[in-house]
Amino acid sequence: MHDTRVIKRYSNRKLYDLKESRYVTLQEVAAFLQDGDEVQIIDNKTQEDITKATLAQILYEQEKANQSNLSLAALKGIIRSSGEQIQKLASTAHQLRGEAERKMTTLREQAEKRMEKMGSEAKSVVEVTQTAIDELTRAVDDRFKQLIGFPRMMAQEEELVEEPSLAELLKSIHGRLDAVEKRLHALEKKSK
Repeated sequence: MHDTRVIKRYSNRKLYDLKESRYVTLQEVAAFLQDGDEVQIIDNKTQEDITKATLAQILYEQEKANQSNLSLAALKGIIRSSGEQIQKLASTAHQLRGEAERKMTTLREQAEKRMEKMGSEAKSVVEVTQTAIDELTRAVDDRFKQLIGFPRMMAQEEELVEEPSLAELLKSIHGRLDAVEKRLHALEKKSK
């Protein structure tokens, strides 16, 4: 995970990135977020955290330039719910990502232990497993970025509906992990 990028906002509205020691634009701050960086915007004079206000300004600027992926109904839904739905979505995504990472770490550790016991035959299975875990990690990271970044949402009445289901992604991950575990158990039995 990336360190938090601290950006100071001066009274002349300029933004100064302390990590890169240079001035940045709102578009660059949006790009940092889209790349997975955490940002914190601090008012230089008051030392107040103004991250939320700055992110709202980024949304405003994107809407003004017709670069936003949010529908009018989605924006209304965010305001009506005071952002609660997006917070719930972000929280759920964070929990699912943590669970998936824990399961992948456990599986990786088990595979390494079994590889030590079984020798070279298991090495190829572990390499395949590692590749699968890496792919799953990338998929979870990409999905997490979509959910936390600027999600594409469609409104149905007053309810926000996200695009592809995170539950489906997690189900796919579980299925692939189960298949890998079965292959490892079969190899373990074969080596005994």
